[in-house]
Amino acid sequence: MTDLQVDGWATMLLGSLLTDIQPGFASGKHNSTGEGLPHLRPMNVSSKGRIDRSVLKYVEPTAGRADLRLRHGDVLFNNTNSPELVGKTALFDQDDEPAFSNHMTRLRTDPAKLEPAYLALRLHQAWREGYFAEHCNNHVSQASVGRDVLRAFPIELPPLEVQQAIAALSSSVDGHGISSRHHLAAAQRAIERFRQAVLAAACSGRLTADWRDKHPDVEPADRAIERRRDAKREELGRRYKEPRLPDPTELPKIPETWTWAALPELGELGRGKSKHRPRNDPRLYGGPYPFIQTGDVARSGGKLKSHSQTYNSVGLAQSRLWPERTVCITIAANIADSGLLTYPACFPDSVVGLIAGEGIAVPEYMELFIRTARRDLSAFAPATAQANINLAILSEVAVALPPAEEQREVVGRVEAIYTVGNKIEAAIQAATKRVERSAQAVLAKAFRGELRPAGVETVSAELAAKRAPS
Repeated sequence: MTDLQVDGWATMLLGSLLTDIQPGFASGKHNSTGEGLPHLRPMNVSSKGRIDRSVLKYVEPTAGRADLRLRHGDVLFNNTNSPELVGKTALFDQDDEPAFSNHMTRLRTDPAKLEPAYLALRLHQAWREGYFAEHCNNHVSQASVGRDVLRAFPIELPPLEVQQAIAALSSSVDGHGISSRHHLAAAQRAIERFRQAVLAAACSGRLTADWRDKHPDVEPADRAIERRRDAKREELGRRYKEPRLPDPTELPKIPETWTWAALPELGELGRGKSKHRPRNDPRLYGGPYPFIQTGDVARSGGKLKSHSQTYNSVGLAQSRLWPERTVCITIAANIADSGLLTYPACFPDSVVGLIAGEGIAVPEYMELFIRTARRDLSAFAPATAQANINLAILSEVAVALPPAEEQREVVGRVEAIYTVGNKIEAAIQAATKRVERSAQAVLAKAFRGELRPAGVETVSAELAAKRAPS
């Protein structure tokens, strides 16, 4: 931190401007019932520099010293935590008088010299810039910032009206930021609803109604399914089991050229393999064979393009390498998440694989359908500590199946629409980051005196006008 050369500003050590600097007290007898005295702890100062009471704990009203209370206008500094969290600061601008932890330091100023809101903003800005991470004492379990570091903190001190104006400007920027984030979050939710609507339209026939009108001669899907059933009956004889499907009258209406089919009729359906016990035996891992786990499927967004673990030859020997474009469906932990392999990989028995039958099912369409039906699949999970579904349940899932040509058309249209949606989502995320950065940039410029001509002095003049006698 360098000294500033701004007219009317000074750089002073914080200790010379404080009237009180005091840590709180420890209490091992907290309760969450709402009874007693609120006891603020480090987690009650948010990364936004605000008091957060969503995780509030309480102590006996007689706990600690009576003078260790907060009052309106105090500045609360997080003095002990991990290095990246030490230094979070907030203004206490509420009307009650809670206690506070010994992991917090209470700062009081003479408001005629140092505006408390300005001090809270400046210390929190220093936390964002990493100042306290560089100046803290690192212990084995926690880092801390002592009162000596706080007293030696060099703070830029503009005239009082400018301090107040910077605080008012921050509040204004913060208000606009909250509004912007609210609208951006609403836009993000709209994108998610849009995706769900697209999937529902895709797997019900509505998305490709015009395509069917232009292709009236496409062979209905039930003929391909019947040919497969006939072939299986001949191959298996008495061992063949007719598919168990719900009553068609209880299923959603689908186009005439579509049919309902069970998952095993659409290709090879089977669980992954991980025979070795214990599963985490290090002798299985560290080789060239990708090993997909339930978390990888959950994070895939529909296409498995990365993995967090690999098998070696020992691991492969007790597993199976599934081919590219296998549809992966989780049956434990994350129920009925799905993703399409983009390269050959192994996976454990907590994942079911579907290798789509040629001419009957398009793998990309099957993955879309599983995503659409996920809520219904999850309803089959038993109410146990770790809910799961099994291969038998999946084998009875009815799939709304279009002809193969239409499946490919569905996939193409969904991907085209999703491409647009993904671009909109990326723009929303970029805008959200810009909102966060712009608020911080405004404060950083204000503390450097760079906003005085066009920003801070305007707000300062407005504040002075309000205080002037009428």
